[in-house]
Amino acid sequence: MAPRIQYATTSDGLKIAFSSIGRGPVLLYLPQPLMTPLQAYEQVPAIRSFTDRLAESFQVVRFDHRGSGLSTRSADSFVMEPLLRDVEAVIDKLGAQELSVFAEFDSGPVAISLAANRPALVKNLIFWCSWSRSLDVFDKDTWTALNSLLDTNMQLYFETIGQGSLGGTGLDVRETMKPVVEGVERETLKKAIEDFWLLDASDLLGSLRCPTLVLHREGLLMPLEQTVDLASRIPEGRFVVLPGVGGVPWAGDVEEVLRAVEDFLLPDRVNPERFPQASTLRTVLFTDLVGHAG
Repeated sequence: MAPRIQYATTSDGLKIAFSSIGRGPVLLYLPQPLMTPLQAYEQVPAIRSFTDRLAESFQVVRFDHRGSGLSTRSADSFVMEPLLRDVEAVIDKLGAQELSVFAEFDSGPVAISLAANRPALVKNLIFWCSWSRSLDVFDKDTWTALNSLLDTNMQLYFETIGQGSLGGTGLDVRETMKPVVEGVERETLKKAIEDFWLLDASDLLGSLRCPTLVLHREGLLMPLEQTVDLASRIPEGRFVVLPGVGGVPWAGDVEEVLRAVEDFLLPDRVNPERFPQASTLRTVLFTDLVGHAG
């Protein structure tokens, strides 16, 4: 049964759709903006299974950013401030006093800003293949060329991105990306992509005080060095390389992802029988390394 959709109102008057499932400590799942709509819970079994597994231990809260999914579609700015308004509206509606944040890809700068601005609220941070400054990660000219597909074939654009994230997982790329294609308008996405290049929270990394886990999957196109750098600049940063396939946390070898999350957030409640295979995680605590933190 799908979780009930609720709505929160931002300070600038937009409606943000969110859902909450499970019981336990609050885990706020920050989606890649405009790319993981709430409808995907019902339409993509892999996302539903991953969310349900997390909900066995946490109250998992997911939402659609402005301009996408079930939230207000008429949005024209996707820089840091409006994206933070979306997150704050959901948090205020929940009435949460403390929570942990799971941030994937482009949501990294937003999560960093939230944790830096509200240290009493954010108890833990988890990053999945993320970064603090968009321009440090990808070649803008390459992505500009890819984004030109939006003007001619939006379906092919999403399938091209999906192939990079879902290759080797056994999932049907077209079917998996279907709710994403349906969840955003072409012009809205083009504006969002322009604004994503402006996202930058790198100057806040040194001010973070909460324990932070940075996860990276072996073999991704995204440079390993960028996630290493992210973890090394956070005072309580921990870096873990996960084996297996899957550029998104909910596809491919999800057991290692779930184990890493639960080990980090609930170390006293981990049930070894739930994850019977010995973990092959490679973990680095940057407080023990010389020459990384700068």
